[in-house]
Formats: sequence, C-alpha cells, structure tokens
Amino acid sequence: MKLTSKGRYAVMALVDIAKFDNINPVSLRDISLRQGISVDFLEQIFSKLKKNEIVKSIRGTQGGFSTFVISYYAMGLLEIMLEAGIAAKLLEVNPKIVLGVAAPIVFFSVWALTRWTRKRVTRTPK
Repeated sequence: MKLTSKGRYAVMALVDIAKFDNINPVSLRDISLRQGISVDFLEQIFSKLKKNEIVKSIRGTQGGFSTFVISYYAMGLLEIMLEAGIAAKLLEVNPKIVLGVAAPIVFFSVWALTRWTRKRVTRTPK
C-alpha cells in the first residue's frame, strides 16, 4: 500500500501532535513550523480529517489539536470493529458496555504511550 502525499503529511501531523501536546493543544502553525508543511496544506488535510471525524479541534486562542484526538480515533475504530463483529454474528456483547469498559483503558494507553514516546524522542543521546 502506498500513501499519498496528503496521507503521509497527515500521519506526520498526528505524530507531531502526540509528541508536542504537553498541556495546551498543538496549533497548525506550530505543526507547520516543525514539519515544514504549509499551513494552507495542513488546513486542507485537517479539514478532511475533521469531516471524516478522525480529529476534533479545540477553538480559541489556546486552541488546536490534542492527544485526545488520538484517543477519540482509537475509540471510533473500536466501535466500528465491535459493530462489524456483532453484524457478522462473531460477537454477542453489548457494545455500550464494552466501550464503557474500554474507554479508560484506551485513554490511559494513549497517554502512557505518548509520554513514553515523548521521553524517548527528547532524551539526549549518551
């Protein structure tokens, strides 16, 4: 499978969000400066990501995108897989209960993985 330029830049932007989202959301301008992608091109990419409910944005002067986006996306994928499994009669579960149990696990996992990645990326080599 080959990624398009937009697909490659979308992945780069999501990784950038995971790496630099400390407290405040990450703005497209910050992603643009770090990744060398024009803000206009990022706006096109994130417009499609928002339209397809892959990301959520936070508005305002401190707005941008956050690692919450990654958790939101992971929960969406889990919900799609559950619905497919139930439709194919492979699973006999209540999806609301499964998603309710899975939500804190997904959010913690994304937080822990982001923290671990940030430490590995920002540490100084010995």
